[in-house]
Order: sequence, then C-alpha cells, then structure tokens
Amino acid sequence: TLVTPALGLLLVFRTNAAYNRFWEGRQIWEQLIDHSRSLARMASLYVKSAGEEQVTRVAKLLSAYSIVLKQHLTEFRLNESRFVEQVLLSPQDRIALGRATNRPLAVLLMLGQAIHEIPDSPTFASRERLAM
Repeated sequence: TLVTPALGLLLVFRTNAAYNRFWEGRQIWEQLIDHSRSLARMASLYVKSAGEEQVTRVAKLLSAYSIVLKQHLTEFRLNESRFVEQVLLSPQDRIALGRATNRPLAVLLMLGQAIHEIPDSPTFASRERLAM
C-alpha cells in the first residue's frame, strides 16, 4: 500500500531529529565540562594569590553546578542533592540554594562571588579575573 513508505519516511525523520537533539545536547554538555575544567585549572594556577580555601571553594562550586544543572534539566535525585548540599556547599551556600527558585543560576552567582572575593595581587588582577 501507499501508506507504508510514507510511514517509514516519517519514522526515519523523527528518529533522525531525535538523534540530532541528543547530539546537540551532548556537545553542549561537553563544552560545559571543558569550560569547568579550564576554570578549575586557572583557579589552581593562582592558588598563592587566591588561597587554598578559595580555590577549593571554586572547584566545589563548579562540581555543584554540573550536578544542579543536570537535576534542573532532568529529574531531581535526592541522593545527588544531599551530596551537593553536604559535601560541596558551605552552610551559607546551602541556605542560599534552598531559597533559590533557579538552582543552577544560584550556584553560578555563588561562583561569581567566590571569584570576585579573590583579592588583587601582583599575580592576580582584573585581567585574570576577567579571564576566569
């Protein structure tokens, strides 16, 4: 019959569109991970200027961001949320995240504040801050 080829074409088109959406999402996630690694590496380069505690906070917030964003885009998992809140965030950050309606954006704001709090020094100034 004439319906079978048309149905086959429709099925192939839908499968191809779904794969393209998956591939685009995977590429965007890969970029997010690459930029997070680059930022963590850059922060570790300035450990003398920023201090060990601040570099660790930046790295933990980067880790928390990827988990919180994944939860925001997919389903919320309680065990991941506990890990973020108990291991990666400070008590003040936990409170701020609990109040936030957009959790990934809240973590990004915390990350920006952490970078802003790094004091200027001869090896870390506004140019390095902008690069981060």
